Amino acid sequence: MIFDFMQNCVQKFTWKDIMNIDNRMGTTYETFLPYIRLFYTYDPENHPSSEEGLAALRQICLDVVITGLQATLGKLHNYMIVAKEGLLDYVTCIPFNVPSCLEAKARTMVATVSASGNGVLQPPSLSNLSKAKLAKMRLGLELVMSASAREIAERLL
Repeated sequence: MIFDFMQNCVQKFTWKDIMNIDNRMGTTYETFLPYIRLFYTYDPENHPSSEEGLAALRQICLDVVITGLQATLGKLHNYMIVAKEGLLDYVTCIPFNVPSCLEAKARTMVATVSASGNGVLQPPSLSNLSKAKLAKMRLGLELVMSASAREIAERLL
């Protein structure tokens, strides 16, 4: 039932609808880490022992968050919050960390984010690209953002 409700919402509302609602309600954000963190957590699709329903629910949740990020990060003020948090490289890496059926939507979201920053969104550094992959595979976003390369290597060994 909840799964169907979420799926209907994804199909019914566009990122522009969400942006209009945010504008009308005067929504303000102070952090985007909880939203971006979702793309860098354990992925049940990569583990054969996971349940199909869990993978489907995760996909719907990621779809909702991509739509929400496109709506909110399309505003310069919110773009600046993400930049200040050091999350821009990780936003750029999102298309590489979603199921293939969401890649195109994630790339469109990244293009919208880039446009809100006057097109200054650069490709991620090699270091952050590697950290994004490690976050997704094993360590989580907060650890790779705060740890040195040595600390990360020690955790992996």
